[in-house]
Amino acid sequence: MAEELKLYVYTKRRAKLEKGPQFVDLIPKLIGYLYQIDEEIHINDFIKKQKEELGDKYNNIIEILNYYLDKSNYINDIENASDDDKTKIKNMNREIIQKIFLEPVSDIQKNMFIEHLFRGHANMQYGIYFSMKYAKDDEDFKKKIGNISKSPRIGDRIIIYTTIDKLVDHCLDIKRNRNIRLPILYLNPDWQYGKIKPDTIILDDNKDIFINKIKTKYPPTSGYKLTELICQIPLEIAPELKEGQSSNVLFNFFYVNDQLPQSGGYREKYLKYKNKYLKLKAQIKN
Repeated sequence: MAEELKLYVYTKRRAKLEKGPQFVDLIPKLIGYLYQIDEEIHINDFIKKQKEELGDKYNNIIEILNYYLDKSNYINDIENASDDDKTKIKNMNREIIQKIFLEPVSDIQKNMFIEHLFRGHANMQYGIYFSMKYAKDDEDFKKKIGNISKSPRIGDRIIIYTTIDKLVDHCLDIKRNRNIRLPILYLNPDWQYGKIKPDTIILDDNKDIFINKIKTKYPPTSGYKLTELICQIPLEIAPELKEGQSSNVLFNFFYVNDQLPQSGGYREKYLKYKNKYLKLKAQIKN
């Protein structure tokens, strides 16, 4: 009998650019303004403008978050969510951010956090977007991802992953303990910016039915690469997270090397904007 494969879910984040490490915790983005913009001059001007708008609020990470939670953002626009659910999701963001950022918080950390919040896609639904992959175990999963890097280098990305079983258990605990009516977790057959469609597979209160529907519709032999699994709550990664943790931890991670250019990919766009910046800098200097 063939060995049963586990269904892994994962998300890929930018880990490090020349300006420093990026914000990689599983806090969904709030605003679609900076997506695919990596031109350093533009980013610096944007952060400077945000600091001016924040004023004294810039001194405290929770006040920074509250400022953006009170503005137009993706949480306010969640479809099929009550105002009560939206308030609970905002409070979860506050709770997790207080655990992530232990005072004092450096200006670099604040700036990376602000930049992260503004890197959403236009017209997307609020949430963390996961991809799926079948594998025998963690090592097999890593091999299928490929290009593993031993430590974060410029241009590398971080893969944060778990199994569908663990993620569903966690989401159901949150849903029940906080009495959230929103589906929280659902799967689309292709990229739909998180919008729920007639063929969306939605987690209600039954773990087995949800997972079985996914595995039946998208078995290991099917072409499921474009599916999007959306979790509409922020997810906590323990501050002491280390590679190779025990199996009771919700998420693990590793780094991958994205140095090779790919047509239309992030690395290609990054180099294009970097070259534009260097040329402009040379013109100003001369």
